[in-house]
Amino acid sequence: MRIALVLLVAALAAFAAVLVFARTSDNEEATLPQATPTPGYEQRTRLVERITRDQDALVDDGLYVTRASVGEDCVNVALANPTGPNIAFLERRYPGTCVASEPAARQKTCSEGERTLARTGSIEVPDLRDLTLAEASRAALAADLTYTADCLGTAATEPWTPTAPPDELARVVEQCPRPGERVRRGTEVALDAVVVLPGAFRHRVSALDEGACRDGRNP
Repeated sequence: MRIALVLLVAALAAFAAVLVFARTSDNEEATLPQATPTPGYEQRTRLVERITRDQDALVDDGLYVTRASVGEDCVNVALANPTGPNIAFLERRYPGTCVASEPAARQKTCSEGERTLARTGSIEVPDLRDLTLAEASRAALAADLTYTADCLGTAATEPWTPTAPPDELARVVEQCPRPGERVRRGTEVALDAVVVLPGAFRHRVSALDEGACRDGRNP
């Protein structure tokens, strides 16, 4: 009788152990992270449109998106200030994005054409330093000059417009011809503008990639 009782207790204990194991396994399976499905092409296209539309609003959060494009498996996003928290914030807010960890260089394509040499004339070049590019462009045009903030030799005749949110914050730190030089009407003033964004990222908009003025008038 005693032996039968011992065997019954052992059997019940084994059965209880099986139930506990099964329940634990079910819970573990239920809490396993689920893989995020790759968004389809149409979803990625709509996400690009949404991020582009939100660019100005994201500036209020300290994020400067310079590009968003459809990638093979996700939407590729470039930031001018890709800190760890900024990357994490964007990827949480816009599931399906892949944010680059390096700051995005401003894209431009310049031809091999040569810039006309600035020659002596009757127009005094104004001091454009410390102005935003929009302000500097208007001041140059008001002085009967042209300007460029991208490629030498392009001589813009309309006020400057930004291509990405951080461009608007950049201020002129160098110009060529330099302030006070006397040049001919329509002479192109090359501008170099910089802003330091949150996270200590330096964003530059410049036509003086090769350096400043050689003689005070020409790059």
